[in-house]
Amino acid sequence: MKLTASFLLLLATTVSCAGVAYGQVVCPAKSRIVSYGIYNSGDTVEGPVCVKVYYNALRYDIGLNVTVTTTSGPDPAGAVTAPKAGGGVPGAGQDTIEQIKAELSSAEGTLQGYRTQDDAAAANLSNAVATLGSVVDLSNTAFDQGGATAVLALLNTGPVTSALAIGTAVSWKATDDFIDKLQELKDRVTKLQAGNPSPADAASLQTRIALDLTAVTPYTQAGDKTSSFLKQKVVFMWWGAHINNLNANAFTAQVFVGCNISTNTNKANVVKVSGLDNFPRFASQQPTALTIGGNVANVTCSTPFVISAGMEISFLKSPTYGLVPSGTTGAKQFGITDNGGINPMALAMAHWRLHDFVDHKLGLYGSFGTAAHVQASAAGGSSAEYVSGFSLGFFRTAFVTAGWHLGKVGTLDGGYTVGSPVPTGVTTVPVISSYKSGFGLAITFTKP
Repeated sequence: MKLTASFLLLLATTVSCAGVAYGQVVCPAKSRIVSYGIYNSGDTVEGPVCVKVYYNALRYDIGLNVTVTTTSGPDPAGAVTAPKAGGGVPGAGQDTIEQIKAELSSAEGTLQGYRTQDDAAAANLSNAVATLGSVVDLSNTAFDQGGATAVLALLNTGPVTSALAIGTAVSWKATDDFIDKLQELKDRVTKLQAGNPSPADAASLQTRIALDLTAVTPYTQAGDKTSSFLKQKVVFMWWGAHINNLNANAFTAQVFVGCNISTNTNKANVVKVSGLDNFPRFASQQPTALTIGGNVANVTCSTPFVISAGMEISFLKSPTYGLVPSGTTGAKQFGITDNGGINPMALAMAHWRLHDFVDHKLGLYGSFGTAAHVQASAAGGSSAEYVSGFSLGFFRTAFVTAGWHLGKVGTLDGGYTVGSPVPTGVTTVPVISSYKSGFGLAITFTKP
């Protein structure tokens, strides 16, 4: 099956567009971004993150966590149907050697014009491709110095725009029809040679036609010069379409690495870069794989579960009861010796991270903890007490928790109330305790 030049142009444009868009993944809005070059290796960063890799999109195609496989495209040699020259028709009436000479001279003049144009087109196309090759070769230095802006500026210089215009405009005129014309003239001379008398200069005319056939053959559709031009044209079309489709966004490949951990586990995500160097396309060869060792980034996802320890202040009132003088000499009554409005105690807490802010510097947690409340039996006795609420975490190390404190609170037993007289023989305060809730505030740390 033959491919037309317009189809190859469409093919080259499509391949180029695909190359520019390679690796363009849209990360979620407001996602945290970390940026690297393609040869950065081994950095460790806490996810979820949007990993962006900046690279020279003029020369390279890259992908993140993608294995790239390429196959050779169709060989354009002899596959493009180039425009043909118009052929002549044998003259009517009696054929003469002079008439053949006139037709041959006319054909040679037209043929020379085709060859001159084709040679100029091949030279101009070769120069245009060489110019683009030099620019692509220099683009790494430009990218290192100024990023995408510098490369795009390089492509807008005079030599590049001129090369693109010249390469687009050049065309090739195949000479296949001249083969038919020359063969027809050769046959007509052969017929005249068979006559009596044979024209004196018929042999030299045959030699001249043979030389013309030799000269015209490389310019035919299957000729070497045509094949070379068409290969260069395909190279130019690929690079031309690739350059015309470049923009600043094309110089970045990105991938979003989410965490989404719902269990008490840690995750490690390895981000690798694979890619192709398109420079061999200038030699009509397939791109070569980039050699990039190591990982561009290691994205860690820590468990949302955290254990901390520290101090809590309970604002749950826990009064201490005692036997106090009643005002009557020698008499006592039941009273409160300490109101117990603020109670500091040691505690251990477990936190579950709900959300992170400011690059993991601040976090919101759901928390639960157990506190050790040491108090006298007259206040209800020592017991384990509990705290639940929400915490602000700082750098995943320090936590400030506000919430509900559930603790033991003592009350007078035996039907006694504060102010009741102490019966004879009672020497200790009868107190019973029960759990009640109040406000608690804690500060804890994961490390001492």
